[in-house]
Amino acid sequence: MQVVFFVEKENLNKVKDVVKEDPIGRQSITFRDNVSLGLEKEGDYLLIDGSEEACKEAEERLRELAQELDGEEKETVIKKMKEMEESAMEGFGGIFS
Repeated sequence: MQVVFFVEKENLNKVKDVVKEDPIGRQSITFRDNVSLGLEKEGDYLLIDGSEEACKEAEERLRELAQELDGEEKETVIKKMKEMEESAMEGFGGIFS
């Protein structure tokens, strides 16, 4: 399961503290800022990819600190994060070529 959140700068450290705790902290967690993703809305984006239980826990615990995204906006963020990851892997592979 994947959940995506938009985090305003003033809440970023609080959100990072929450996602360090179990069971959320044992999932795949990715933070990216709007500039690196090429998005206009100023702030950071958080992608949690993991178990349904942990994602539901994140939704509950981050409700007051971050905005959960859905629909097209969620899919756009996931796509851009995946593209960045693939690009980084290609660059890393080039080091060993």
